[in-house]
Amino acid sequence: MEQNVDAAKRILHPMVCECLKKSNDALTKGLRVYHSVGSSLLRNFSDTNLAPRERANLAWKPVIFLRIWKTWVLYEKYNPNTHFISDQTYTDTILAGHSVILNMLVFAKNFPDVPFCPWFLGSDSCEVLFSYLREFTKGKNNFNFMEMLRRQDIPKQKTAWPSNLASKVIEEMKDAEREMLKTMEEMEMIPGLRAANVYKSQ
Repeated sequence: MEQNVDAAKRILHPMVCECLKKSNDALTKGLRVYHSVGSSLLRNFSDTNLAPRERANLAWKPVIFLRIWKTWVLYEKYNPNTHFISDQTYTDTILAGHSVILNMLVFAKNFPDVPFCPWFLGSDSCEVLFSYLREFTKGKNNFNFMEMLRRQDIPKQKTAWPSNLASKVIEEMKDAEREMLKTMEEMEMIPGLRAANVYKSQ
């Protein structure tokens, strides 16, 4: 996972967007939007210093963006095989956004004293840990239980959950939706979304 995250951080670094804009502002507009949505998803799972509200916002932006984009592509009768991401990537991203939101609510209610670490969700972190634990010295395992726990690098401080987490999460989800609709407006997609009956003027 560490290598995958490092590669994603390089690709999704803000400097990449800056270079794309300098290269050709008009032609790279859509790519930069896609880049920023990917960056939201990456930060949501890899940033260890996010407040719950900010994490909820970052989790929901990709969900809203992909749903609206897919609706627009289908309404405009573009071929989704060539003008959209794969079904698997779409489904994975939607599930990832939902999983963070739901896990935050579950952790805050049932495990308030346990640090919330979404970077441990999924199988990649397990694969990295298991490969580390299977290292051998002269044919024998060379770790103990404490070393395994240290390898996990779990924060010592518990997550500061607000008392009204559910309402704060809903607020951030609505903010994320407004931000994505503003992005769609900048991309001149609103007429198609209005015609598809998925956008109404506020």
